[in-house]
Amino acid sequence: MALTNRQIERYSRQIIVEGFGGVAQERLLASRVLLISNYADAEALLAYLVGAGVGKIYLCANIDESRGDTIIARMRDLNSDSSVVIGDALAADELNVDLAIAIVGDHDTLSRARALCDRRSNFALVLARLDVPAKLAVIPSRPPCLQCANAGELLAPVGSPADNAGFIEMLAALEAIKLLASYASVQKPTLVEFKGYETSTRTLDSMAGFACGCVGKPAAKVAE
Repeated sequence: MALTNRQIERYSRQIIVEGFGGVAQERLLASRVLLISNYADAEALLAYLVGAGVGKIYLCANIDESRGDTIIARMRDLNSDSSVVIGDALAADELNVDLAIAIVGDHDTLSRARALCDRRSNFALVLARLDVPAKLAVIPSRPPCLQCANAGELLAPVGSPADNAGFIEMLAALEAIKLLASYASVQKPTLVEFKGYETSTRTLDSMAGFACGCVGKPAAKVAE
């Protein structure tokens, strides 16, 4: 759907970025995202996604109904182009999203991230580990998934919180926006490891000899 004059004005700072443009913004507005996190870790990231114009966000977190209603209303006030649904989306028979974001900072969120792996669904994934040493996995297509990737620490028990957790969250949001908007050419599945604010990067591959349901699946698709 073509952007309205209001939307062109609202998202002008994104649209004018070289290589982004109106088509990328249209993809964002049509996109569907699953966000797995506790709300304390997700608050700023959720506002960033809503402000950028992500069309629909399913927030999978332990939030009581009254607080959930407040969050939904606040995000609607921030940007009426975006809608937020709060609940256990992982319990649905079919999870129709373009991208999943998992912000792992506690044991409950880790459990949900593991459950996401068990779904074996074929959407893109951004996973941030907010414990020490912090990590950011970006998987635009499968294989690998988190189960067969050569990075078992992504689903290891949660340790001490990282001092740069907020920075990692914002990087996760940025990578998610790039995937949804098809802003850059599709990269190989990548793991970024942090030592403070210093980074090292390596490609994620499927472990040799590991039988996994994601092998042989077609590339994940984002909203067109």
